[in-house]
Amino acid sequence: MSRITPIIISLALSIYSHSSYAQDEASGLLDVRTVTVKPNRTAEWESLQQELNAAREAAGLPGRSFWQVLVGDLDTYYIVTEIEEQGPGSPVMEPGDQAAWAARVNDCLISRSNMVLENAGGIPPTEGKEYNLAVLRTRVAAPGRSDDVREWYNDRLYPALLEVGADARFLHRIIQGGNTNTWYSVSLIEDWDAFNAPGILDGNDRQVEQMFADFDELVEVASQEMLLYRADLSTD
Repeated sequence: MSRITPIIISLALSIYSHSSYAQDEASGLLDVRTVTVKPNRTAEWESLQQELNAAREAAGLPGRSFWQVLVGDLDTYYIVTEIEEQGPGSPVMEPGDQAAWAARVNDCLISRSNMVLENAGGIPPTEGKEYNLAVLRTRVAAPGRSDDVREWYNDRLYPALLEVGADARFLHRIIQGGNTNTWYSVSLIEDWDAFNAPGILDGNDRQVEQMFADFDELVEVASQEMLLYRADLSTD
């Protein structure tokens, strides 16, 4: 989820976008940590994350991107890191320093969770755009319909969106740390003007109506969050 750069990118065409979404399909794994910070401790927690960013950079580890919830629980953050394989990462501080840092972080938190996602498809971003907002949609597939969810996105929704010029859409599935029938679709957006623009699919079109009606039969839980990219915390 870094600013547009011509380097990190390789989701079929050297995708240009926030790097944690524009990852190489060959690895296609994201480590996603969700934390809710105590309301009066956000400044301290963010400072501690800057300390970890510096340690990770010194150790040559990949950058992280930070996204903050904009509507609802405003003290919730998503921390996203590209990884090559599942498993605990290497420590980036001396043991004593790491323990002290972790204790301070834990004292700032109300809750935390960790999951690993695999890349499952999408539409490339547009070169030259900066995406500062994201709509994160969570969908839990009905029993036995998880593969159908993947196919609906990749064979029906994304081709329809491509036809009308949409970009920067990504699909992920939980493979560790949660229900593996859970899917996350992410739409990156430049700014509020773009967010408030009319929908790009005609809601009155019968084919579009049928497409979404078919999707409703595939899922049993659905939710949505609006996120802000925190460039000041991110190192991707």
